[in-house]
Amino acid sequence: MSTTNSEVRGSAPITTGRLLQGALIGIVVALVLNLLLYFLVPAIFGFTLEAPLGGPGSEIGPLPVYMVVVATVVPAIVAALLMMLLNRLVARPVRLFRIIAGVVLLLSLAGPLPLPIALGARLTLVAMHVITAAAITYGLTVWARGA
Repeated sequence: MSTTNSEVRGSAPITTGRLLQGALIGIVVALVLNLLLYFLVPAIFGFTLEAPLGGPGSEIGPLPVYMVVVATVVPAIVAALLMMLLNRLVARPVRLFRIIAGVVLLLSLAGPLPLPIALGARLTLVAMHVITAAAITYGLTVWARGA
């Protein structure tokens, strides 16, 4: 069985500097795309983005823009810390990180999917979750490796 170039490169540790740059790339991309969705999609399709403002089970109200920013930046910071830890502890940190990121994405969808809000708003929130996960994962697993 032969080893491909990407497998060798995928198993090499990623420098902390590259990880931080990758996290920043992921945050910027996710924020730009999520804010575009936040402002454009409801305006185009005529609905309000709503969410439980006090956490699960609380009253549903218009989603403030700062919540979009926090819900994008905080997961990116946690993901970067996880990737740094995996990078030091396991032989294939990128592979394991991608698996964990996929599971966390699926679990995160339990937030917007059951909300009693307009379908368009629900789908927009789901899209924001997917965009955030994809941008952060790309930044930390592809860009950080220099690929």
